This record gives sequence, structure tokens and C-alpha cells, in this order.
Amino acid sequence: MMSKVYDWFEERLEIQSIADDISSKYVPPHVNIFYCLGGITFTCFLLQVATGFAMTFYYRPTVAEAFASVEYIMTEVNFGWLIRSMHRWCASMMVLMMILCDLGIIEHT
Repeated sequence: MMSKVYDWFEERLEIQSIADDISSKYVPPHVNIFYCLGGITFTCFLLQVATGFAMTFYYRPTVAEAFASVEYIMTEVNFGWLIRSMHRWCASMMVLMMILCDLGIIEHT
């Protein structure tokens, strides 16, 4: 069954040639997962900007309306729960990735 699915995708997308091309690239031995931390931090920042912009249409930053506006975003806005959750988790992830990236830079100097 799985071979039929793979063959179907291979026929349309040429997955094997893409995989061969990716796996044939030379990667220097000193490059590791920590080289991605800056890019991950930047991606989190872009997600923060996008989700923050989306939430500005519904959020009210006053003492009287802040909690109610967050409840409204979470319950009434289409995919508001997802947008707010992404905003929250990306904020924490961005701080963590910045710290790890800085530690990696400090370690190599």
C-alpha cells in the first residue's frame, strides 16, 4: 500500500531526485544544529510580527477591556485561539533560541 502512495508522489513530484540532490550536498564537519539558532530566532520574530498584527484588530489595551478582548479572540474570532497560542509560544521560543544562540557564540569565541 505504501509503495503505491510513494510511487504516486514520485510520479508527480520526483521526490527521489530532490532527495538525491539534497543528500549529495557537502556539509563541513564543523557545522551542526546550533548554526540554525539564528534563523530559528528570526523565524520566531517574523511569526511574532504576523500574529501580533493579526491580533491588533481585536485586542483592546485598556484596563477595562483587555481581558474581555483576549476572551473574544480565543472564543469568537476564527482561528483566534491558534493565532494567540502561536504568538505566546513563539515569544517564549524566540527568547530561548536567542539565549542558546548567544551561548553558542560565546562558546566559540
